[in-house]
Amino acid sequence: MMTTLNTSAQDPRVDQFRPAVVSENPIQAESIEQQLTLANEFLDRVCPLAHGSHQDVQSYVVYYQHLLAFFHDGQQSGLRQSVQLVGLNGPKEAPSSILLKADSGRHIELIFDPQGQRGALNRAHLDDIQLESSGSVATSGMTGAERARWSSLIGPDARVAQPDGIARDFTGTDGDAYRVA
Repeated sequence: MMTTLNTSAQDPRVDQFRPAVVSENPIQAESIEQQLTLANEFLDRVCPLAHGSHQDVQSYVVYYQHLLAFFHDGQQSGLRQSVQLVGLNGPKEAPSSILLKADSGRHIELIFDPQGQRGALNRAHLDDIQLESSGSVATSGMTGAERARWSSLIGPDARVAQPDGIARDFTGTDGDAYRVA
């Protein structure tokens, strides 16, 4: 099943998300708070929770092979499609990044940093969202012909975890190495 953005007049905010999906241009917003709001709305569209919104998440935890989003009132929710969680970095109870895979096959890395420019301003400490624009996933036998290119969804001043063409390594949900190259 392919998730596509609704391009009808029902939601005028679609045009703000299209650059991030099509040409990987960062979200343009007047404030960091607005950038975070738009980024969370993007996540609600591409990797929605079963209940609630990414906007209201206080923390993310990986429980076995599932992503759990905890809200300020103690409730939690998983992803609507649990298979979208494919990897993480850091401990499962407080990951430094989470790797999701959209229905399009492209990866989305959520980067958490409580000291970061954006991470210090939201409960979940989401500091950046990196989007994969091309490439493939392999654990062995990479030819190197095609390399992943990453760009920040939130802004041009956001940190890039690794330069384009450099493989990013994660722990897969099964505990094995998961590489995006």
